[in-house]
Amino acid sequence: MIGGVYVPAMKPTRLQGGGSVSALTFVVRRNHPQYAGRLTPEQAAATVCGAHGLGGPNTDYLAFTLRTLESLGVRDELLRSVLALVGSPRPSS
Repeated sequence: MIGGVYVPAMKPTRLQGGGSVSALTFVVRRNHPQYAGRLTPEQAAATVCGAHGLGGPNTDYLAFTLRTLESLGVRDELLRSVLALVGSPRPSS
């Protein structure tokens, strides 16, 4: 991935119905200068609001990520609090 923050890795993954498979995942390098896992929700919201990538505003990316996780039954309270701080982003055109 661009910037080298994430390293691709094959990891064993449990399936919902039982069993497991090997799945491609991207593991964050916590020693990378762009690692943002230690930010407070307020710091993360400020970063998200000030960022824009090739795919559009990061506020849209945050909202999409949260919707996708929740559609899979994953609740991420930190992401929910960051999205609440940035407000509801406008839909991307």
